Amino acid sequence: MAVGLADTGLDRGMPDLEQSRFEAVDAVGDMLGDGGQVGLTLRDTEGQLMPGVSVRLTVESGEATLATVNGKTDGSGRFESFLFSKVQTVAVVRAEVDTDGDGVVDRALAQRSTVAFIDSLALNTGVGINIDTPDDSAVLHVNSSNRGVMIPRVALQGCSDRVTILDPATSLLVFNTNASDSLKVGYAYFNGTDWVNFLFD
Repeated sequence: MAVGLADTGLDRGMPDLEQSRFEAVDAVGDMLGDGGQVGLTLRDTEGQLMPGVSVRLTVESGEATLATVNGKTDGSGRFESFLFSKVQTVAVVRAEVDTDGDGVVDRALAQRSTVAFIDSLALNTGVGINIDTPDDSAVLHVNSSNRGVMIPRVALQGCSDRVTILDPATSLLVFNTNASDSLKVGYAYFNGTDWVNFLFD
């Protein structure tokens, strides 16, 4: 007879919810097909691995699809599944087991596994524009033989300007369009204290 989900009694044939483990094997995926992965290891009340037990996985929240919704634990009491998403989301997955194979859930693990799906650009080593394979040494690789890169044109009021660009980051680069006592028209960068012109002799 199947045991209700609220029943906390354990016997030799049932998984021990304290010793069994449900976890995210790969907790991060992306929107272009790099999947996350969850895994369940079942142990009985004596701590022994439980092979051949039916498992069902369900995505409780988040927009993600499981590659394998149900199946049986392998010889090491393990069941795993990949999951995928085409949107930025956090998927929460639940695991349930059916020890006697009658289609009725015997145990639902309290543990949940969480997999985050992010914009694929965050996982890439580099971003390429007009090139399929960015150079490994570059975070941004722009390729062209007849066009250039347009740096933002900003009218800075001087080297201590904190109004035109609020809280500028160190190394921020602009093309300054406003000549002042402390800055020339031309490329300027923020050194952490002031705006400084590039010097070209």
